[in-house]
Amino acid sequence: MGNLGHMYEFGLGVEQNDALAVEWYQKAVDNGCLWAMRNLGSLYVYTLKDYNKGEEILLKAADAGETWAYISLANLYLYNNPKDYKKAEQWLLKAVDAGNAYAYTMLGDYYYGAGGWPRSDINKAIEWYAKAIELEDPNPYGFYRLGKIYYKGDGVKADYQQTLEYFSRAIEIWTERNDGYAYLADMYEILGSMYLSGRGVEKDREKGQEYYALSEEARNAAHS
Repeated sequence: MGNLGHMYEFGLGVEQNDALAVEWYQKAVDNGCLWAMRNLGSLYVYTLKDYNKGEEILLKAADAGETWAYISLANLYLYNNPKDYKKAEQWLLKAVDAGNAYAYTMLGDYYYGAGGWPRSDINKAIEWYAKAIELEDPNPYGFYRLGKIYYKGDGVKADYQQTLEYFSRAIEIWTERNDGYAYLADMYEILGSMYLSGRGVEKDREKGQEYYALSEEARNAAHS
């Protein structure tokens, strides 16, 4: 039943219909499906724009142990008005404690201010990105963020060797997964600039142009 709600929410094999999505999600919730409860709450928040109803449902899902509801609540408090950064932080920390790997980089972004939020603590941001890459299944986004931080010298001393190492791991993981094309495009462009200018590496015009070409390919893939 929850799957039918998902199909109607996104128009997967059926005509998109929010009312039917709500109906089938609710039926799944009535049968104890927690992920359907989280999806239903998110649908109320982001599509139906009923923030109070969505928050109420997400809180119930979180109380029942649905850890992705922790992430949904954090997003609710980060992106919607009125914002509540303290609540968002609390839910992200709960998600980490519950073993949600995605929360590590979200906490990094929260402290860094990557989502347009006020930057609160660059050192904590680096700490959480570093924890994300130390997981059993390392998060390539953590490598990407750390690479950019050291490239810019953002709150730390610029270290282009660190940038090369972090970007190399992020590129390796995302390439294996056939994913992360927008981030790949950004990294390849930065690497191209480094080699063309000789910034932190031996100047190599041919290699710089190769990276620019890879950046364009990744950018096209991201928009295809």
